[in-house]
Amino acid sequence: MQYLLPDGSVVNRSGHIPWKGNKLNIKVFDSVETLKSLGIKPINVMTYNSSYYNTTGFSDVEQDGVVTRTYTLQPKLDLAVLKTDKLKQLHARLSTLLQPTDWYVIRSVETPQNGVPDEITAARNIIRIAYNAVEEQIQKGSDYDIVTGINTNFLQ
Repeated sequence: MQYLLPDGSVVNRSGHIPWKGNKLNIKVFDSVETLKSLGIKPINVMTYNSSYYNTTGFSDVEQDGVVTRTYTLQPKLDLAVLKTDKLKQLHARLSTLLQPTDWYVIRSVETPQNGVPDEITAARNIIRIAYNAVEEQIQKGSDYDIVTGINTNFLQ
């Protein structure tokens, strides 16, 4: 759990918290009344991917004694550049998944009598089908937020 201090800083509930030149003991978090008397409030902080966004500010909204902090986000990249980056990530994942069985394919080219076992071919086809589905999502993505949320770690 995170807490909002009266000075606007956000702290985690762990260890000692710097407070007006002193340090608050972690036990202060055991009492809701003590927290209220000190002006400390629980806070939920919006998460975002700092690889894709810069923050230009934030707003805090309090409801039922809990503060929610929402950031104003500015995309770091052009949508086309974002898609290119996502496709590179996706291709790297494809290579990682196919690499352990690449030797079967190479062997079958060099020594045709040693074909690729059916179960290996089937597994590689499943990997390619999954890859193609994610690639299509990236290619068709027309919204920055949606494209940033596409998971390129398919079949994990």
